[in-house]
Amino acid sequence: MALTLVVMAAGLGTRFGGPKQLAPVGPSGETLLDYAIYDATRAGFTRAVVVIREELGERLRAHVARVIGGAVPVHYVEQRLDDLPGGRRPFRGMQRGRLLWPRRLDAGRGVPRRRARR
Repeated sequence: MALTLVVMAAGLGTRFGGPKQLAPVGPSGETLLDYAIYDATRAGFTRAVVVIREELGERLRAHVARVIGGAVPVHYVEQRLDDLPGGRRPFRGMQRGRLLWPRRLDAGRGVPRRRARR
């Protein structure tokens, strides 16, 4: 079964102070997105879906094209408030993106799960 990495990259980065999706963290300017896609492909994932917001879309696409190239197919899902399924009302956080990305998948997926609150 083919595995698809889903990267939630539509956050505002308010607490971080800016778009952390493109912040360099590696010794040669690698981003967390670069590491996530690299590690996923080494673990057997064959494609990636990146949930983005409109304001970062062009910059993220350009970055991924430059760094990842064609090593793995990358698809983008734009998270917008007017694109919620089933007439749901807007809410904050990753749940909105999790409602959107299954539309782009037809194979297995790898989604990190949060620990249950106690």
